[in-house]
Amino acid sequence: MDGRKVIVRIPILGKQILRQEKTVCETATMEYIRRNSSIPVPEILGKGIAPIGPYIIMPWVPGRPLCHLLFSPRDLRLDASVHAQDRQSAYREMAEITLHLSLLKFNAIGSLVNNLGNITVATRPLTFTMNELIRTHGLPLAAFPQQPYTISKAYFEHLAQIHLDHIRMQVSGIIKDETDCRSKLTARFLFLNLVRDHIWFEQPQGPFPLYCDDFRPSNVRADRETNRVTAAIDWEFAYAAPVEFTYAAPWWLMGENPSLWSTNLEAEMRFYKPRLADFLAAMREREEQLISEGVMTSAQRLSGRMSASIDNGIFWLCLAARCPGLFDAIYWDYIDQRYYGERSSHDERIQLLSAEQQDELNTLTQRKVAELTPRSRSRPPDPLPYSYVNYELIDVSLKPM
Repeated sequence: MDGRKVIVRIPILGKQILRQEKTVCETATMEYIRRNSSIPVPEILGKGIAPIGPYIIMPWVPGRPLCHLLFSPRDLRLDASVHAQDRQSAYREMAEITLHLSLLKFNAIGSLVNNLGNITVATRPLTFTMNELIRTHGLPLAAFPQQPYTISKAYFEHLAQIHLDHIRMQVSGIIKDETDCRSKLTARFLFLNLVRDHIWFEQPQGPFPLYCDDFRPSNVRADRETNRVTAAIDWEFAYAAPVEFTYAAPWWLMGENPSLWSTNLEAEMRFYKPRLADFLAAMREREEQLISEGVMTSAQRLSGRMSASIDNGIFWLCLAARCPGLFDAIYWDYIDQRYYGERSSHDERIQLLSAEQQDELNTLTQRKVAELTPRSRSRPPDPLPYSYVNYELIDVSLKPM
């Protein structure tokens, strides 16, 4: 032993479902970033599978989480005790990592795998939403992709379909009454139709930049004196994604995962927009620096696209696609009238659905409402198609670590 401090990371059983698959993809992502960018990522000192699960060994990284320069630990509002200069410094560090990530591009949508030193997109996109829908809502693994995607539209269709499958498959707790059920199903069918027929994707066949669902200031460590980043950690749920994900303004400016946001999105935006303005000012500064250094070109700027994403709907489209808990608030408040015009009622929107969709809406509403009766509540829930143990066993198809 050389006296170095190390960290052994083991995915928590019950919190992380596809633990071996996640670890395989995360280690490949970390190695790819280390090879192909200047983003400081910890070296992988070892990896393998122990009796308690897969593990990664990394050096201990000094510093403090960058979120300490942005958010109060108690309410996640901007911390008034932090000097404005330090806050802008934190935003610049986050902007620089974001810009470098956007330059790492692939020919498919999915997670990275290291095959004898050759790191490529070789498996399905393993996402935070996928993990949570399996873990907390019991969706079967079969509802999710089994391979990468090569077309943005196809992947967005999958995300839209998952919102429908969520209602179809979850036994209880997803609707309140018949009106709520019809509203939720109408929104999901219209969102699916929107993705299929009305959305123009900027780079529909790639290249697809690297994106991380869990990239946020709490996963970035910085030097206590200089505030410069010492390491970006936790690359779980990183995958090559449609470019729209990269162009959307970052969710982490609110300090917490969007699944925890209030459904009063107008109130959330009153906090969000000033933070976005400050972040984009820092990003423009970093863009100028990286352009002058020849790292990126003017055409690769993100600040203008992120600024526009709130008004042109890309921010809301991507957030709705990735956040089941906020889907209905986002769809009805920020998506529906943008694409389908003024509405007088939800029933009016039902007439826009195909005959097949209307039939399923009526049939599924009857079934879901029946599940709300006292008799149905006393019935034990349908068994999940796989146990957590079986989810682990599915991973054996991947190459050994």
